[in-house]
Amino acid sequence: MKICVFGLGSIGQRHTRLLRQLGGHELWAFRSFKGQEPTDWSGPMFQSWDEFRQNLPEAALIANPTFLHVSTAQECVNVGVPVFLEKPLGSSLDGLDVLEQTIQTKKVLSYVGYVLRFHPAIVFLKEYLKDKKILQVSVNASSYLPDWRPNQDHLQSYSAFKDKGGGVVLELSHEFDYIEYLFGKIAQIHGSLKRLSEVTVDAEDCCDAVVVTEKTRVNVHLDFMSFSPERKIRIDLPDQSLVADLMAARIDFFQRGHKESRVFPFERDDMFVEQLKYFLSHVTERKTMMNNISEAAQLFRQLIHFKEGQSL
Repeated sequence: MKICVFGLGSIGQRHTRLLRQLGGHELWAFRSFKGQEPTDWSGPMFQSWDEFRQNLPEAALIANPTFLHVSTAQECVNVGVPVFLEKPLGSSLDGLDVLEQTIQTKKVLSYVGYVLRFHPAIVFLKEYLKDKKILQVSVNASSYLPDWRPNQDHLQSYSAFKDKGGGVVLELSHEFDYIEYLFGKIAQIHGSLKRLSEVTVDAEDCCDAVVVTEKTRVNVHLDFMSFSPERKIRIDLPDQSLVADLMAARIDFFQRGHKESRVFPFERDDMFVEQLKYFLSHVTERKTMMNNISEAAQLFRQLIHFKEGQSL
């Protein structure tokens, strides 16, 4: 398959490396500048939308800065190219309605890349919790933003700027996505956002929220100012409690006086590979994907309204 990659930052480079490992694909990059070839790419490049339209790829993988996601996807779907759009969907609601309408009119395939849906612990929980009553859930995701991209000044990254889609609500929106994936549609998000440290320029670095879904309520804490990284889900059922540690790929099962653990074989690249296989197979088979842009847009609008309703 001929695939165009937009954005060669850390996530774009990861996708490119894994696509090359999978083999059998012709990879292009889109770099909208003239001059010296970038040192981080050794393949053919589109340097304008005219070139792109004259030599269309069969799929586009959009991993450029968040505030460019919607406009880039719009250019692709205008000419019928299926899109894999890295999370979050964008930085604002600007252009989203038009993008959705174009996708529906032209029947273009799309997928928004929330890779934790392919984490083995999430895959297990999706099936395990299917018919169970859920009393309450607690989610915690903590990390340290300057460690995300070691070779880049974090204060120059779009993650640090509110108007570029930075801040924990969108950057850690994986948590909201898997909450909805595991516990049903989100009806309400209430909470507070804070900028407590100097890891951003003007975006929130901390969020505490209560999320009400079809099945339960979820207490959520997100931050990227902590030196103690953690990504855990605690789920209380009538007869047991579960703690899923996504970083350790382990689920602990607690009952009165008893604990069992299940550890999943896990390499970080594995879930990215499974996600790419999912996208590419659905493009080949012309099948609608889960979490396509129209589906993901519903949650994205809720997150934007939540952000806009808070003051730092």
